[in-house]
Parts: sequence; C-alpha cells; structure tokens
Amino acid sequence: MPNDGARDIPDVSLSAASHDPYLLCIEGSCVPNAQNEIGFEGVEGTSASAPSFAGIMALVEAKTGQVGTLTGGRQGLANYVLYALAEAQQANTTLNGLCNGSGVSTLPNSACVFNDVTVGNNSVPGEVGYPDGLYAAGAGFDLASGLGSVNVSNLANAWSTVSSAFRTTNTTLELNSSTAPISVSHGASVSVAIAVVPVTGTGTPTGTASLTTGHGVSGPSVAIPIYTLNAGSLTTSTTQLSGGNYTVAAYYAGDGTFGPSYSNPVEVTVTQEGSTTAVSAVDQNSNSIPSGTVLPFGSFVFVRADVAGVSGQGVPTGMVTFADSISASYAGDASFNSSKTAQPVTFTIQPGFAGISGPTNVTITSPGMSGTSTVSFIASSNFTTTVSFTCTGLPAEAACNSAPVAGSGPNTPVNVNITITTSAPHVTMLRRNQRQYYLASIFGGGLPLVGIFLLATPRRRR
Repeated sequence: MPNDGARDIPDVSLSAASHDPYLLCIEGSCVPNAQNEIGFEGVEGTSASAPSFAGIMALVEAKTGQVGTLTGGRQGLANYVLYALAEAQQANTTLNGLCNGSGVSTLPNSACVFNDVTVGNNSVPGEVGYPDGLYAAGAGFDLASGLGSVNVSNLANAWSTVSSAFRTTNTTLELNSSTAPISVSHGASVSVAIAVVPVTGTGTPTGTASLTTGHGVSGPSVAIPIYTLNAGSLTTSTTQLSGGNYTVAAYYAGDGTFGPSYSNPVEVTVTQEGSTTAVSAVDQNSNSIPSGTVLPFGSFVFVRADVAGVSGQGVPTGMVTFADSISASYAGDASFNSSKTAQPVTFTIQPGFAGISGPTNVTITSPGMSGTSTVSFIASSNFTTTVSFTCTGLPAEAACNSAPVAGSGPNTPVNVNITITTSAPHVTMLRRNQRQYYLASIFGGGLPLVGIFLLATPRRRR
C-alpha cells in the first residue's frame, strides 16, 4: 500500500499479522477503572494496515499545505514521492547501513524515512526457493516488504522536498464539448474531454485523470472510472453523473515529472429519470411464492421491492413503502423519479391459528402437587373454531388439561393456561418367579418430571 498491482506487492511495510494486531481503545476503555484495569480491541490484517497508511497520508496532507494547492491536499499517486525519497535516502552516504529496521541490538537512525526490513518472508509453501526465494526480505527494496516500514514524522517533513520539485501543470475540462453549464437527464451520455499541459516549458504529462467534485466544487461524489492520458489528453464519455445541480472538475494525478492539478469546474444540472418498482415474495427457504398462492395462516412470507431506473445507470436510493395489497411505492431521489408497483402480489390465507409464545416453564415443588404453563396464540379473523391443547412426552404419573378457547383475531393474542398434575408418592409391589421386588418411585422438581427409582434387595420366599 500503495502497491504495484501484481500480487499486491507493497511499496511500504505495515503490520498486518494476527500475532501483531493494532490495539484500539473503545469508548474510553483504556482509562483505568477502580481496579486499575484497562481494555482494548485488537484489529489485524489489511483491514487495519490499509487504513493506517490512509492515516499516514492524511498527516502528510496536513503537513504539506492547504488542501487543493500543488504541495498540499490530494497527492496523486504517492509512489512517485515514496520512491524518490527512498532513492535520496540510498544516495545519502551519511545514512549508509544505518536504516536497517531488523537489527537485533540497534535501532535505525532517527533521520531515516524508511526503516529497511531485512529478515523474514511472505513466501508460499511450494514456491521455487521456498522459504527464502523470490518473496524473502533483504537489503533495499524487496517483494516482501517494499521499501520497509515508515518513520511517519520524517516522511511528512520530507514530502515537500520531492513534491515541490515536480513541474506544475494546467488541466482543462470540457463536458459536451464546452466549459459552459450543461443540463442532462440522469443516465444520459455526457462527452468528456480532459487535457493536461505544463505551465512552463515543454514535455507531455503522462498518467491518469478522473472527474471529481472535490477541490472546493460542490455536489455529490462522482463514481467515475480513472482515465489514462494519451499524449497529454483524453476524450471519452460517461453516464454516471448523479442527479442534482453541482460542479464537476477534472483531477490530474501527476507522474514522475509533472505534478498534480485540478481543472476549471463545469456546472452541471442532472434531472431525474423515470423508475420502475416491482415486488416479489419468498418463503423462509428463499423459495419464490407466486402471486395467487394459497398459504396457511401463520406462514412466513418475506416481501422484497426492486427499484430500477429506465436507463439502467446508477442505483436508486431512498425509501420504499409497502402496502397490504401487497404493493410498494418508491419515493424517488435526486436521480430517479418516484414510482409504484404496476401489479400487486396477492395471497389467499387459509383460516387457522398460530402459536406465538410458550409454553412457559413449570415448577412443581413436591409429588402430588400441580403447576400451570401458559401458551399464546392468534387466529385469523374468520376462524371461529375453538382451540384445545394437549400434552405429549409427559412422564408417567403426570397429566395435563386445558379448556377449549376461541381466538380473538390476528391482532389480539389469546393466553391459555395448561394445568399439569402429578401423583402423590406410592409403593408398587411386583411378584415374579418366586422373587419379590419392592419398587418405590418418587416424583418431584419441575417439568419435565424426573423419576427416582429405588430397588429393594430380593429374598426367596417359601
């Protein structure tokens, strides 16, 4: 990060290993409590190292000047400065051999921008030369650790010594062959022409340019691809301007000779285009439920709305409201007009009831006592049959009963009490093969009831 493309080869080295995570304090967790304890979260991987380099670049931008100037704000492709600083460090005879960050007993010199990583590898088992082959760390730049780890303070202080040496450029932008304000419908194709020339002298800037609403120009973010210059210019088109009234500028990222620059802003008005809204339904297993399906009362139905623009460009945002039909209405946003379902989805719900809670736990303190469990149910509006509940899986000597109860509609839960009864302790005598066993069973505790069996020692009888 940044990288050279192939295999995510690093330009600088930041920790991403699980055994060496970044420690974060969450909501004051690192402030000692009454027991002098602190807490923290560990974050690892590129999910931590990539934002860490973004933070480094934020410090560079804050150090190098006002946002939007040549030596401050957006820096373009950071590699041009990173490699130039590394080359300058290698050419500095005073620092020869003093920037090794992998030393056992000595730290790198405090003047180093990059601390060279010379030990370790990120090779994959099975590669040629594993483990110390192509992706092993060594002196200078290597594919394992790039230029090494970064002394952020030195990097920020030295940045302008390179960036200020880039030749200044002038970037221009035309939309629909003009710098005048334009008005188009969302999704319409807009021609784009960008040109970059040196402010002084000759030469042809290379690299990339893009459209932006940064650098003091107003409007939503512009999700536009990055374009490659051809002989200092490019001509293309885009359909990705968001709805609204704002200004757009071109940004040239710079190269190894020429510095970055912003173009003149062009005012754009992008009006809403039409949209369509469709609804569909699936069950809990993601199976489609066709319109007109007959469903038992209490069935799971998940309803989905899909909103799309007429042009097929961009993604609608905002709110969708569902109605009982089942239909959906999209409220629209800056890019898309409102729309509603052309054909609602309908279902036929069979009369019936569905349990919504319970049964609750039952505690019976001693044999012969009883307890009550409660269940709740709702019934469809035209379901008039009373509902009775029975119990299964009860242990011997236990029973349950409840009175039939009528439903009160789909919006009113009905509670039903189920009484659980148990038998008092007793002794059962069994005679078999002239042997007599005395069997006692004692029931108690909560549901499910637990039987404790005692077996008497048999004796022979005449």
